[in-house]
Amino acid sequence: MQPFTEPPTADPPVVLVVDDEPENRSLVTLALQREGYRVVGAANAYAALDIMGAVVPDLLFSDIVMPARSVASSWRRSRRSCIRV
Repeated sequence: MQPFTEPPTADPPVVLVVDDEPENRSLVTLALQREGYRVVGAANAYAALDIMGAVVPDLLFSDIVMPARSVASSWRRSRRSCIRV
């Protein structure tokens, strides 16, 4: 009997990386891509909201201390606008 393994998926999980520091965003993006994730980056919460209008990420990875709008308020707003099936 063979052990159970998950069947390969056609599309890798999508991670939205939000950070106002380009170096941090690049480092996290590279690490996640090496593990097989599809990564979309945003420099601020406003850009993240724009992206979430087109792509529903499986995971939101974010710096929590950024200028302008907080990611927490963006997340609350995105939860209202995203429909999960």
